[in-house]
Amino acid sequence: MLQKSKHDFTFLPKRAGLVSVIPTNTKILDVGCGRNFFKPLFPNLIGIDPVTDEADFKVSLQDFVTTEKFDEIFCFGAVQFGTIDDIRSQIAKMKALLNPGGKIRWRCNPNMASEFFAGFNWTLPLHTQLSNEFGFDIGELMDTSLMPNTPSRITATWVLRP
Repeated sequence: MLQKSKHDFTFLPKRAGLVSVIPTNTKILDVGCGRNFFKPLFPNLIGIDPVTDEADFKVSLQDFVTTEKFDEIFCFGAVQFGTIDDIRSQIAKMKALLNPGGKIRWRCNPNMASEFFAGFNWTLPLHTQLSNEFGFDIGELMDTSLMPNTPSRITATWVLRP
């Protein structure tokens, strides 16, 4: 049962599919958590976001400090701004926060930009390159732009090699 919240979680059934593949006691870091929508589904989730008050910690990934390690990191549209060096730095930070065998679950919006940052051009080959470079295997990799009536997004699951 979902916890009461000040937010409207009526859209959660679509996202609740993660509950069927991730045990609810999994230690999760939600990078760029926004309004922390996944918190009611995973009691061991910590949400970080540099601009949103609903985050557990209002901080960027690069400034997040903890001694905890996580089994999963959600990165749904958060690591997609800046240069390739910025992206590499953020991947290195996420890797350092994972337990051995941990996973990063990605949703990337290719070429998404804001008024403050240039969007990063994620591609399927770049996911493969960077996952190998940082010691991950790819468990899933899909470009939804190949599907009819679907926005251009890349979803991926990276698994940290032991």
